Amino acid sequence: MYLTSVKTYIVILFVLLINVSISFGAVLSPTLSNKIDDSNFDSVVTVVVILDTDAQATNLQLLAPSKSIYNRSDNIKRVLKKLTSYEAPYQNSIEQFLNKNSSQPIIKHWIIPAYTAELKISEIQTLSNLPGVNIIVENVQLNFEDPMKNEPAPLSTSVAISNELYLMNVPALWNKGLKGKGSLVCSFDTGVEGTHPALASKWRGNHAPLSASWFSKVAPESTPFDATGHGTHTMGVMVGSLAADSFGVAPDAEWISAGVVDQGRSLSMTLSDIIEAFQWALNPDGDVETTDDVPDVILNSWGIPKGLFLPCDDTFWGVIDNVEAAGIVTIFAAGNEGPEPMTLRSPADRATHQLNSFSVGAVNLNREVADFSSRGPSSCDPTQITPEIVAPGVNIRSSTKGGGFAYMSGTSMAAPYIAGAVALIRQYNKTQQLNKLKMLLYFPQLT
Repeated sequence: MYLTSVKTYIVILFVLLINVSISFGAVLSPTLSNKIDDSNFDSVVTVVVILDTDAQATNLQLLAPSKSIYNRSDNIKRVLKKLTSYEAPYQNSIEQFLNKNSSQPIIKHWIIPAYTAELKISEIQTLSNLPGVNIIVENVQLNFEDPMKNEPAPLSTSVAISNELYLMNVPALWNKGLKGKGSLVCSFDTGVEGTHPALASKWRGNHAPLSASWFSKVAPESTPFDATGHGTHTMGVMVGSLAADSFGVAPDAEWISAGVVDQGRSLSMTLSDIIEAFQWALNPDGDVETTDDVPDVILNSWGIPKGLFLPCDDTFWGVIDNVEAAGIVTIFAAGNEGPEPMTLRSPADRATHQLNSFSVGAVNLNREVADFSSRGPSSCDPTQITPEIVAPGVNIRSSTKGGGFAYMSGTSMAAPYIAGAVALIRQYNKTQQLNKLKMLLYFPQLT
């Protein structure tokens, strides 16, 4: 069903990276360090303040159920309740400091113990020395993986099923009745054109509340929209289909989406938006007692551009781990900065385990790695193979804005093939534990 990982021989460069802040207790992002070095101490900057996530992770693990039988619904409720009630060491005093000094109302996050606040440079210096503060990063722009190709495609084709789906052996699973029915996919992208004929009938908002089906800080009261067409394209690869035109992996699955990048406004708060989007995805309807609204998989078509954070930055690791603790598979596009080694974007470059973070590279129909596809090894651990898997990502025909279709190339086009595959596996076994599910992507065992 899935492509065999393509091994590329590269020169492994080992770089020892030590996060040292000479004057401060907390680790600071490079852009924030530069502002502190160059700016007037009275200048104001928006920051995300991250507390001790290790203590939170330990708390979550200690309270994990001992039952050998996995119940996804019960697990989601357990994780939600523990995350929303958790208090990090020194959290009260840190929150008091932020409330006193932030020039805007602070945002309190619970997916990890963190805050978004607007502070003077001089106040950041004081904050960095407070006990319990782990990381302080500027609330920087995080952009989507811009496709390497974007050209109009015909509204219809001469083949009913795309060559890419045949390459992945997806039609064989369709013939077994596995087309994603009962599964729910989510994208963190530029949004989705909710009225597109290949996607409209599959939107969960057709029978569920808007707020539980669409996340947008720009226009939360509108139906899903897409300013660029990128998110509509990636969603099409996951679930898109027309009567005589099947191009999505899981055409019977439903979708929800968070428009978190390039939504037609200043992007200075995108980092904070994405943290909020992960919180939303873990509890879209705001009710901790319901779980059918929680997606099976989140497709991430965004990354942190090089230079904004330190290599192997762990800002999002706690967020990813906590979402996956609830059983939501997170899939990341590897990036389009290849073919040089060590070009993976963060957090796709994480390599603490062969299953975290699960990143996807791009190949063509001949199973050759695309030149643009970002390569490993990871700066976190050069012994780990990254990206973990590959999928078709060259000249991919899918839906785009305006009700049309486009050919696009990029790892953002490859990653939704794997996210769609997760939807098929979830239909086959709704209670499959997350790590076992990911292992099926390495070693397909569906018969």
